[in-house]
Amino acid sequence: MITSIKNEKIQWLKELKNKVKFRKEKALFLVEGEKMIQEIPIEQIHSLYFAESYKGKILAQLFPEEDIPFTIEQLSDRVFSQLSDVESPQGIFALVRMQHAVWQDLLIEEGRRLIVFLEKIQDPGNLGTIFRTAEAAGVSAIFLSEDCVDPYNPKVVRSTMGSLLRVPFCRIEDFSAVLCACKNEGYDIYAADLQAKIDFRQERYKERTAFIFGNESKGLSEESKELATKTVKIPMAGKLDSLNVSVAAALCMYQVYLQS
Repeated sequence: MITSIKNEKIQWLKELKNKVKFRKEKALFLVEGEKMIQEIPIEQIHSLYFAESYKGKILAQLFPEEDIPFTIEQLSDRVFSQLSDVESPQGIFALVRMQHAVWQDLLIEEGRRLIVFLEKIQDPGNLGTIFRTAEAAGVSAIFLSEDCVDPYNPKVVRSTMGSLLRVPFCRIEDFSAVLCACKNEGYDIYAADLQAKIDFRQERYKERTAFIFGNESKGLSEESKELATKTVKIPMAGKLDSLNVSVAAALCMYQVYLQS
């Protein structure tokens, strides 16, 4: 059992938890809690860590008839709390291998498709909520600009409630180029914009539809708006001038889903 927070492995895990660059370099991220760990394909689990007071039975549930194909470490409760990202830790987390999707593959798949583009989303809670809602609304893939918050940020991972493991996504360096490629694949691209004149409820969305949602405070870049097929707005009563981006995304995604 590891009992010191100065342990080399613990310091390595803390760096993985806190530093985006280190996560990218190692292609690993942390997933905490029994429910989410049960969603992880076995081959993606690099290692498992549990607190000395952990009383769950997740190992028997995950691997009832086979040898466990990864390393397991026990940590003192004090050490575990240093790595946990929640006030009431469940006592178990996994180190998970990142899966890297290719954006070209995500665009060319057949059948009814709804794709979401996210530009400069900064809040971990917003990104996690969008992932979670996207799964519920049948979104086929999510594309994130490079300057979005890291999708493997522990707060994002936790707020997705497992959707991060199930909804295909990728980060893209050239946001505009992929929007153009999306258009060339026959998608209608809609930009959610406060200044638009078209009510998003009035549109009849076709089989290949994409939506772009922008930064929480600045909205979409002019370049992204210009690449959209149409801009649409969400009507609002009262004196509000905008909705939270995760709420706006939920409304638009579900409007497409309800027409399918």
